[in-house]
Amino acid sequence: SKTVLDACTLYIVPMLNPDGAQQYTRLNYNAVDLNRDAQEQTQAESVIFRALVKRIQPHYAFNLHGQRTIFSAGATNHSATVSFLAPAGDVERSITPIRQVAMEIIVRMNAMLQEVIPNQVGRYDDGFNVNCVGDTLTTLGIPTILFEAGHYAGDYDREVTRSYIFNALVTALEYISTHDSIGNQYEEYFSIPENDKCFYDIIIRDVVLEDKNVDIAIQYTETLHNGAINFVPKIVKIENLDTFFGHKEFLGKKRKIANYNDRGDLKIGVEMLKFMLNDEVFSVEQTKN
Repeated sequence: SKTVLDACTLYIVPMLNPDGAQQYTRLNYNAVDLNRDAQEQTQAESVIFRALVKRIQPHYAFNLHGQRTIFSAGATNHSATVSFLAPAGDVERSITPIRQVAMEIIVRMNAMLQEVIPNQVGRYDDGFNVNCVGDTLTTLGIPTILFEAGHYAGDYDREVTRSYIFNALVTALEYISTHDSIGNQYEEYFSIPENDKCFYDIIIRDVVLEDKNVDIAIQYTETLHNGAINFVPKIVKIENLDTFFGHKEFLGKKRKIANYNDRGDLKIGVEMLKFMLNDEVFSVEQTKN
């Protein structure tokens, strides 16, 4: 908006790790995790980024990440579609004035998001690691906000989630443009539920495998093939999963389960595109929206 453009100068780094993005990995060309290189700055990308920070001396920093589908907003069956963090600046995770400013802005974004995705906003763990970019920015005295783009029902391409991240960014910029953010309204930050790990992509409940009654959890492994992302379903747990939730669930009703078309035994690590419950066939392949 004009209000934001009148009040703010925006510096945007579209992609800190272009080589890693092309290969769909968090490691750069030299196999280094840039989000663990903020202190040593062994990589050219880290050096360039720190020089940019030193040159522009930002009043705020927005640190954007993607988040896996396993995360929930608290120990609930609500997926953490968007999560926030005001990164710590020391091992004690002190609530400094710098962090309070970041927390106050997060409180405003959370209020907006609760109107559209109630109970689907989480708070990321604030364990301190000075080698991370966000933690380093906080130690430099910059109010830093970490954004985590998580899962929205059926949105494995993150298109819906992206819209919520964008709206949160606009909310933050408008608040900064129209308020003197001094961090005196930060307390509600701690009412945002901490991220938990309560989800699997798929849970097949109450099936019989090798004469035992079990639940089976499947997680998609994202792989790059010919420039496109494939979601490969793999078995990750075989046990009682009453305390977990699936983004999609199948009810076995004590039927015998088998991998379809003799694709192998059902055990952890095995790919399973289709399965049989008695004589009925089901698919767990990910389809595009």
